Amino acid sequence: MPIPLTYTEIEQLFESLQIKTFNAALPEGRIEWLDASGAVVAAGACQAILSWSSGNNSLMWAEAIAAFKDTGVPCLPPPDEETYQEDVTEAEAESLATQAAQLTNAQFLYDARTSEHSKLFLAIRDFRPVQH
Repeated sequence: MPIPLTYTEIEQLFESLQIKTFNAALPEGRIEWLDASGAVVAAGACQAILSWSSGNNSLMWAEAIAAFKDTGVPCLPPPDEETYQEDVTEAEAESLATQAAQLTNAQFLYDARTSEHSKLFLAIRDFRPVQH
């Protein structure tokens, strides 16, 4: 099983591509990264793993999020029947998401900030820089 890129390796890769933000079409399982001018500089396939909120230190496995089910967002299944948990630190959520990403041979785990207090962890595959 290949080891996913570490956050340090991802940070270096993103810096080399001058990535500043992202756009995701979750129902299609696509994600793009953009530079400061808004040009797409990289793209890949994604699967949602889990959402974590610092507002109440809770996590919800993506497969249990109704809006994701309703729109057909590709999600990794939770490891057990417990789809919602409270009193979970960001590091614990990241560890669970990392384990899930590793089990599916993802290239890396991406933590997409979805609001001031929330992140959506995504398993990334087929990452590729976009040639202009």
